[in-house]
Amino acid sequence: MSFDKGENWQLNKISYDPTLNGFFPARYPMGAIYNPTGNNDPQNAYHTYIAPLIDGSLGLSGSWGGIGFGAKRFDATT
Repeated sequence: MSFDKGENWQLNKISYDPTLNGFFPARYPMGAIYNPTGNNDPQNAYHTYIAPLIDGSLGLSGSWGGIGFGAKRFDATT
């Protein structure tokens, strides 16, 4: 991700980490950038995502069934 037309890059900006407690493996993620109305600072925009999860919600161990989703602001404070 770059905020200065590609002069510098921030790598590995993670929005979803399935290795964290309470998270599940995911596949086929979809994402978008949400920029609030009137915002002129790219640091105040958000990355949004949604993905199917293996969470066992269908009653079978290792089954797909849940949905993971969220949003993360691009600045470093959130």
